Amino acid sequence: MNARREKRVAGSKHFELPTKAEVVGNLRWGVAQGAIFAGLFSFGLLLLALGRGSFRWSSYGLSFGEIVLVYFVGCMLAGAVVGLLRPFTRWRLGAMLVGVVAAVPATATLGIAMSGNPLAWKPDDRFAFYGIIVTMGPLCGLIRWSQTWGRERQQKRGGAMDQ
Repeated sequence: MNARREKRVAGSKHFELPTKAEVVGNLRWGVAQGAIFAGLFSFGLLLLALGRGSFRWSSYGLSFGEIVLVYFVGCMLAGAVVGLLRPFTRWRLGAMLVGVVAAVPATATLGIAMSGNPLAWKPDDRFAFYGIIVTMGPLCGLIRWSQTWGRERQQKRGGAMDQ
């Protein structure tokens, strides 16, 4: 165990850069988390398609398979961002900011699939893009934080998390 690792384990509250192995592990974790989310979104899309009796979304010019592909690309890119920035998710504000950054590739992928080249987006498309990023990014980051670091902190204090 190197000195930097020993200092961190000893309880140092200072932020230290992760090791290369930690960065790779966090990146893998993030991409895997993104794939899980994409799978869940795709399952929801499958239920929606079965319920409406069509696997084609004509208003967007997209098929079920194309939307699933968009989900996987966007979610896995967002997961990679979260994985790379994972050390900052220890803090509530850091997790919310990571959520904002991660929302960019996820939202952009969906926006490009639905509306084409971002340079040609209509004002409504741009408004939706930025609106989703600044609302859903911090919200998702906060939810994720409360499920991980927030819960861990609460348990260390001896209390149960409010459900």
